[in-house]
Amino acid sequence: MLDRTVSGGNPVPVESIGYYDTFEARLQQALAEPAFVAVSAKAALDGDVVNIEVNAEALPVFNALCPEPRVNVFIVEDGILHHDQAGISSDSFTHNHVNRGNVTGIFGDPIDMTSGSYNGGFTVDVNPEWNTDNLQVVAFISAYSQEDVAACRVYNTAVCAVAGSGVEETGTPEATQAEYYTLQGTRAAADARGILIEIRHHADGTSTRSVTVRK
Repeated sequence: MLDRTVSGGNPVPVESIGYYDTFEARLQQALAEPAFVAVSAKAALDGDVVNIEVNAEALPVFNALCPEPRVNVFIVEDGILHHDQAGISSDSFTHNHVNRGNVTGIFGDPIDMTSGSYNGGFTVDVNPEWNTDNLQVVAFISAYSQEDVAACRVYNTAVCAVAGSGVEETGTPEATQAEYYTLQGTRAAADARGILIEIRHHADGTSTRSVTVRK
């Protein structure tokens, strides 16, 4: 699935893609879809718990497109050594992005985005079997429909590493990547002109959003 979006006349968002060149085209098509909402997440380890904060900022049109928004939060872990993995002879083969726990419900928790923004906090107990150095938090905003599972589209996603301390750092972290969007939610080129939403992704896994005007 790509954003749990139905495409190509399929009745459900699940697609069968057998070749890289086919997937590349579908991926580019999915990336070109407007998001209409920006999502950021940060997480910090505090003793035996992980404190998570998720923020979202939406354009006015988002509420019309997504009348029942939900926030979805998961804990994932990298570097888990395999156990008798079929087809793998290496003793060092590891699994990445393994789901360690659903922080919210399977289809997320209902949220109110009528004001154009959302801020939510979550606390997760650390399982002793987890390697906290390899933990990440995945958060996304999606639609929900009890009558139609094909209408549960994911609009935007954020991922962040679990930091080793609950102490918040001062100053602005070094930006590693910047993305630009129009006010309609369409992704724009880095040298685009006009009123743009700038999303900067930082080395510590956090993101910052701002509105910039380029003439």
